[in-house]
Parts: sequence; C-alpha cells; structure tokens
Amino acid sequence: GHWDPAVSGLTDHVTQHCAFFAPLEMSPHDPMTLLAGGQSLWRTTDGAASWQPLRGPVFGNPNINAIAFAKSSPLVIWLGYDNGLVSFTSDGGSTWTDRTTVFGRQVLSIAVNPSVWTEAFVILDQTSNDNVLYTNTAGASWQVRNGSGTTGLPTIAISAVTYHPLQPNWVYVGTDIGVFASEDKGLTWSVTPTGATNSGNDGPNNVEVDDLVWQGTTHLLA
Repeated sequence: GHWDPAVSGLTDHVTQHCAFFAPLEMSPHDPMTLLAGGQSLWRTTDGAASWQPLRGPVFGNPNINAIAFAKSSPLVIWLGYDNGLVSFTSDGGSTWTDRTTVFGRQVLSIAVNPSVWTEAFVILDQTSNDNVLYTNTAGASWQVRNGSGTTGLPTIAISAVTYHPLQPNWVYVGTDIGVFASEDKGLTWSVTPTGATNSGNDGPNNVEVDDLVWQGTTHLLA
C-alpha cells in the first residue's frame, strides 16, 4: 500500500512534543474531523489535509495522553494528560475546564457516557486497586470503580476503557490479562452482557489489551 504524510500545519511531531503513543481520535459526528494530541491539541476538519491548534500547551507542558469525544454533543471533548490533568470543553474548544484535584498519575484512557457528557471514566497508570475512576459531575468529584472482593477487578495494570454504545450502564476495560466487563458502571465486574455471573474475565484471556474500539453497536474490537 501507499501512505502519504498528513501533517500539514502540525508541529508537535517535529519537535517531539508528544507522547510516545500520541492519541488520535476521529469525531463520531463527522469523519472528516479528527483530533491529535501533543503538548497542544490539534484539529483537522478536512480529513487531515491540514491541521490547526485547538488548545495550546498548559502549565508545565504535559503531553496529552487521551482524547475522548462525547457522542451526545459535537461540542464536548475530554482530554487526559501525562501529569494527571483532566480537562474538558463544552463549547467546541473556546473554553476549557481543568480538573486537577484528584490525579498525580498519567491518564491512559477516557470514556464518556454516550448519553450524558458529564459522566466519564478515567483510567490511571500504575498497577493498583484505584486506577479506575468515575465521575457524573463533569470531574467535580470522583469515585473509585475498581470494585472489590469476588466481583472486583484484580490489582493489575489497565490501559483502556469504553462504554457500550447502546447500554450506558455497561463498561469494558482492557487490562494486562484481558477484557473485563461491568453492567453497573464499575460497581461490580466480570458480568457478561447476558447477566450471568462470570468468575473470569470476558476475553480475550491472558493477553494484554491496550485499546478497545467499537465497530458499530455490536462488535467490540480489542
């Protein structure tokens, strides 16, 4: 196959002001609109023919590690940085709200409720029992949603999180040993979509899962 550069106007990749795995996300509202993260947030509205900065570097010049669009509104974008900062805009990027009181670890992944943009899951780095955080107040307050006991997640590294596109209570995480699912927004885990209790994960099993992507509303790719 033949690949051409699509970086016109984009500068963070030249100066290497970006994460090793820099995030790139396509808008669910317009396939010609994409966001790319470095120290700045970059946007294209013409299918990567040209890029413009949507948000400049923030204090300390951290790199953007995670980008999440809200399916309920084309004006809402969430960002996660490698210094633990979480930010969002509800007006298409004209203004941003920073949430800095909770995190001191890298933000690896963000998932926004498909129906309510003020509700989101954030995945933090480090192997711990508090690396899955949940907010329904647009980040004003957070709850740990790793679960506990036999229905809790194992103490393990987690890299990815996503909501089911049609079931706003169903959440999936990609971990170092496979995919786990919840039907109650992370209060309990490893419950399959049929409602049956599952003592293991939901597969693929014993494999590191770094990303989760929905193909339509019926197929989850890991």
